[in-house]
Amino acid sequence: MNSKLIKNGYNWGMIAVVIQVILSFAVAMVASMVLGVIVSATTGITDQNELQIKIIEAQQSYGMVVNAVSYIIANSCAVFIAMAAARRKGAIKNWFGHSKIGVGLGSLLCTSIIALGMIGSMIINLYHTVFKSSGVTESIATSLFSDNKFIFVVTILYVCIIGPFLEEFLFRGFVLHETYSVSPMLGIVISAVLFGLFHGNFEQAINATLLGLLLGYVTLKANSIWPAVCMHIANNSFSCIATLVSEKCPENQASVITGAMAIFCIVFGIVGFVKLFKKCGRLNRNEDILDSKSFITDEKIAAIMTKENKKSLGASLMFSSPIPYIVFAIMFGFCLILTMTT
Repeated sequence: MNSKLIKNGYNWGMIAVVIQVILSFAVAMVASMVLGVIVSATTGITDQNELQIKIIEAQQSYGMVVNAVSYIIANSCAVFIAMAAARRKGAIKNWFGHSKIGVGLGSLLCTSIIALGMIGSMIINLYHTVFKSSGVTESIATSLFSDNKFIFVVTILYVCIIGPFLEEFLFRGFVLHETYSVSPMLGIVISAVLFGLFHGNFEQAINATLLGLLLGYVTLKANSIWPAVCMHIANNSFSCIATLVSEKCPENQASVITGAMAIFCIVFGIVGFVKLFKKCGRLNRNEDILDSKSFITDEKIAAIMTKENKKSLGASLMFSSPIPYIVFAIMFGFCLILTMTT
């Protein structure tokens, strides 16, 4: 009985990611159709070829708005559908507890994740060299440089605030919450890899997985997803600022500004890493995850788990179910298809 309840939790924790991807595509298609209807009704164009061109232009211009709307709806629905199926309706309160990591260390960790992102970028550059790739087309940059103020504002809100919060809500909230009950380290790795594949191309997957490992560790040690949310916001905001600086400033001036920002983040990021591991140390496999104040524990988990069966938890228990294999196969295929088509 205990194993079945635990398996149900981590199975749905991973299935939630697949639900999000499916719903996101479905809602985006509906939103694009609605946008097409609006264009048809407001332009008054009767020629079908000309109308089709206008619809395509509108979908391209407002693509970021469509993505934002579909992401918000899909992410929220996926989490709550999976939570209901896993019988975790009261678990959200455990994700937003009082953080054990204070503002000072949290601020340093914001620079740490930016520094780690730079390492990820270097790995991606190596990826380009090895696989002779020219890189992924960046629709976010196009939206940032749009003359339409509405699109610009939506892009900033979506990329820098809403997106990071919802991704942490899904991955460091629900996914990590459920998989950590089997093994802390395994939970971090699974949530990070799924987070990487979720980005839909292998370039971003490399960087996102690397960042996900740090975000997962910080989340478990903080007993709250708030530090991870702030770190994620800092990372995305830095990328947007660097992109805008590179575009709006003269080349020499942009190099100086972005270089100074990079040095600042690397120096303070290293300090943040050192302080983090000095304060928190390594993950302890024997940490009492039955503590009612623990990040992952809700009343149901606490009721079904005992000191004895906790010793049997681990990779063998999780991968005795076919669900992890199916989920990873779907997400890998999703990432492969989008990588080949973009």
